[in-house]
Amino acid sequence: MVVPLLHGLPLVEVRIGHSDAFRELCERNLDPVPPDITVIDSALVRRLRLRDRGVCRVRGFDGSLHADPVAREYLNYDISLVISDAEGVPIVRIGDLQSVGAPLNCEDYEVLLGLDVLRHCTVTLSFAEETVEILSACR
Repeated sequence: MVVPLLHGLPLVEVRIGHSDAFRELCERNLDPVPPDITVIDSALVRRLRLRDRGVCRVRGFDGSLHADPVAREYLNYDISLVISDAEGVPIVRIGDLQSVGAPLNCEDYEVLLGLDVLRHCTVTLSFAEETVEILSACR
């Protein structure tokens, strides 16, 4: 999948949903599973009723300008993640992933992919062509 950069950033559509373990628990209990969604932010965490797994200490993504940014505590959640091509065919699917919930305060994106996701992909950024290409690492 090759998509153009948006404002010089490699932005792609990512579908976020509940982790496979949460879905299986819902199915065993005959509870409805809230639907998968395309984006995630703090309001969607509440609407999906994602259950936090406690807090973890994270640093480096929140725009801190300190030379040695201080780690902050954020709630984390079990989710699933799917990156699809332009036709909707999944390229990368991760059924159980731990994600940090935090406000990103940006109109251009609502999910910041970390190395835990990017390790499942081959990502090629071409700033000259202003494109990003994402392929599954398992081909």
